Amino acid sequence: MQAVHFGAGNIGRGFIGYVLHENGFQLNYVDTNTAIIQQLNTDHSYQIELLDTDHTRLTVDRVQAFNSLTEQDQIIAQIVAATLISTSVGAKNLGRIAPVLKTGLLQRCQLKKSVNILANENIVNASSLLKQAVYALATTAEQALLDQYCYFVNTAIDRQSLSLTDHERQIALVEPYYEWVIAEDQMDPATSFNLNGVRLVDDLTPYIERKLYLVNASHAAYAYLGALAGYSTVQEAIQDEKIHQIVSQFMAENKQYFRQHYGLSDQELTQFIEKTAKRQQNPRLADDVRRVGRDPIRKLSAHDRLAGPVQALSNLGLPHVAGQCALAAGYCFNNSEDTEAVALQTQIKAQGITATVQKISEFDDELTQAVVDRYTLFQEHPEQAMKVGD
Repeated sequence: MQAVHFGAGNIGRGFIGYVLHENGFQLNYVDTNTAIIQQLNTDHSYQIELLDTDHTRLTVDRVQAFNSLTEQDQIIAQIVAATLISTSVGAKNLGRIAPVLKTGLLQRCQLKKSVNILANENIVNASSLLKQAVYALATTAEQALLDQYCYFVNTAIDRQSLSLTDHERQIALVEPYYEWVIAEDQMDPATSFNLNGVRLVDDLTPYIERKLYLVNASHAAYAYLGALAGYSTVQEAIQDEKIHQIVSQFMAENKQYFRQHYGLSDQELTQFIEKTAKRQQNPRLADDVRRVGRDPIRKLSAHDRLAGPVQALSNLGLPHVAGQCALAAGYCFNNSEDTEAVALQTQIKAQGITATVQKISEFDDELTQAVVDRYTLFQEHPEQAMKVGD
């Protein structure tokens, strides 16, 4: 079986590629990084290292790689021959891979070969977004053809990853835990293989929101609050009692959303939150708050990790004070090396914090004012702003 995977980064090699390899796939990576492409084509294998106490190393073989800038014909041929197509290129780059993907998929369609396309990005419904990007380049007739043979399957993924260079070889560092959830109802009914190590579900939404509102939300909250307190890493911020209290209360608030909206059990949610906290406290991790907090405009937007649960709780009439605090800290985020952080602070300076919150988070006047009040408190009395009560 052949898999074409767009994105040979840490998630691509250390997570998606690893799971596909364990399921018997030969991996054909597509990337623009000439160094990793050369490494994969020289070795036809690579190593990943688990972020455990033993520094466990695993080898993934039967690998080759192609440069999407210079080897489009070869990539199209691989798309036509593939058993499965997947991505982990970053949400912003889905549009960049759409042209070559469209060409390859249309050639498959001419041969009446169906295929599943799984975009594994840190954003909701990434495969649907990839489909939109591909269809935007296609004629009406081509879209009808793609509808017959191409199955864009949404997923939810969760695995922390870092990188290491060892003896001039790039190693993907990944935590032992991972979760890859796939919308089974969106898959090709003629799929000829089974995937072990993944979870197939009929309704992906609770899993997407659980990852976004509990894992990503707590990670971002620690980063934004930690940056305000002068910490360099998320792990340092976790050790701060006041910050830890805010984030713990934020998670307790968000837990109530899942209990009311999806009927999930308190025990199941508590165990998931505790497991997430343990993962984030991994002593081998050193998550730079600038990296975790980057792209704040996206992360503060209406349906993302911070504003999303706050709005959902507000709609249900449930408490969300700690969520407001995390949001306000996000609006304070300032990093001169991050384009979005610079744009955010420029917008606040030009339009004011109230207009900025309304535009980015899309809150009503009451909720906007609550976030603005906490933002102002951070600016004027940061110690007081770190108190959210019980």
